[in-house]
Amino acid sequence: NQTLLSKTVHNGQSTPISRKDSSNYQKSISEQLINPMKLEKHNRFYHLVKPTDINHQREGKLVSEVYLTRLLATKGSLQQYIDNFFETIFRLSDLPTAVKYLFDFLDDQAQLRNITETHIIHTWKSNSLPLRFFVNIIKNPDFIFDVQKTNVIDASLSVIAQMFMDSCSAGSHELTKDSPSTKLLFNRDVQKYKKLVEKYYDSICQLPSVSLVDLNTIVKESTQQYHRQEFNSTYLLFRLYDEFISKYKENIRTAMENDLLAKQYRLSLLLEQIITTMETFELDV
Repeated sequence: NQTLLSKTVHNGQSTPISRKDSSNYQKSISEQLINPMKLEKHNRFYHLVKPTDINHQREGKLVSEVYLTRLLATKGSLQQYIDNFFETIFRLSDLPTAVKYLFDFLDDQAQLRNITETHIIHTWKSNSLPLRFFVNIIKNPDFIFDVQKTNVIDASLSVIAQMFMDSCSAGSHELTKDSPSTKLLFNRDVQKYKKLVEKYYDSICQLPSVSLVDLNTIVKESTQQYHRQEFNSTYLLFRLYDEFISKYKENIRTAMENDLLAKQYRLSLLLEQIITTMETFELDV
């Protein structure tokens, strides 16, 4: 509206000034600039568009353009490393036996409960392995490497971790103009990685099944081969007794008395022998 040029604010209330009174308004402003003492304490004048707002819009646009250019350049530098990371994680050549057993267990549970929605099974598998294990490694490399994580590196790793989670999730993500720039930046990559994850899950499903006996054998061999000298089994047993059995022995006794399998293997008798041995050991100490 061209008739509305400015507003005057008096005690928090605004009053429009028409073109008809513009000359008087300008004269008033000039007088107050010449003699500031005439300006009332609670009055202040301003234009509809502040000059600072225009400057901020120009600066914001310039910063956004520079930021986008650097963002694209950084992504291009890291793209090969991100691709190698995904290809290393989601390949079958080094698949642990425990992962195959776990995924078969989830498939069996879905079949047992008549769950036919593929996205639910996909979510189970994603939550049990990549989103539970690998996301922590991405966001916290200092967990396994002797490195310092600065704020800049932490922010960049959070972006990659979010992209990793989007790639492992079921379904599609709708992007809008209000979506974060990082999601727009990796949108095509997420679609590519989603296919890689789905192919990985399907390929595991086609592998020969692993029995519980085979799994226990492999875990035992791995423990003896790689971790024999790393743990003190005696101290571990003592901690288990001290923190769990001695504290909850009455609850454990009751549970064993009501369990058919525990009665079959006479686990209650073994528990009493353990308690007697440990109490004797503590008295000797």
